[in-house]
Amino acid sequence: MNLRIATFAAMFGICATFVLRTAATFSTQLFTSPLVAQAAVGTHLVSTATMVWFFLAFFLELTSPERPALRRAAATAAVGATIAALVPLQTLLRILDVAPFSAFVRSPWLEPIAPLIATVAILIFFAVYRRERVKPEEAQLQGAASAAMWAYALFTVLNLVVLALYMSSGELRWLTQMGPAVAWITLPLVAAGFAAVLYFFVTLSRCLAEP
Repeated sequence: MNLRIATFAAMFGICATFVLRTAATFSTQLFTSPLVAQAAVGTHLVSTATMVWFFLAFFLELTSPERPALRRAAATAAVGATIAALVPLQTLLRILDVAPFSAFVRSPWLEPIAPLIATVAILIFFAVYRRERVKPEEAQLQGAASAAMWAYALFTVLNLVVLALYMSSGELRWLTQMGPAVAWITLPLVAAGFAAVLYFFVTLSRCLAEP
């Protein structure tokens, strides 16, 4: 697995996820078409898979038994990203009316819980990566890792709020879909978080390109 290629793939995945989330916020009617819905869910599945690819490549190329904390963090992030990928997979199977695992397809708890598990796992990765891997002289990469860490801390808080609302109302709604007022407050935060994560991957790709 080439980590630099996986990093570029993750950058695509982040951009695609943000575009889909923004489109769902401002144009919900767009996804009423079955063809558009299938394409959007398929794109979301590929986007989440790129994150799995990145963390697996990172685990294989940049971790070693001599640094067990970073190794565990990368493995945890890969597992978390895999759990997140189950959400679009579940939706795609439901849209296609394919139910090889009927309990999995019908489960209402996967969508609110899986993103929270993923963000916590990836938050742990960035916290450990910043402490264990980044050298003191790599100031730009250290700043990018810190920005990504705080972005995932934000995503974790937002996912906690979504889960709490789901548990109280039984209805799953992302904060960016809860009316114009809430959307205009949360969307800039989400956009800033995605930008911070994208900045980390851009910075990392540049560092990987250096001899």
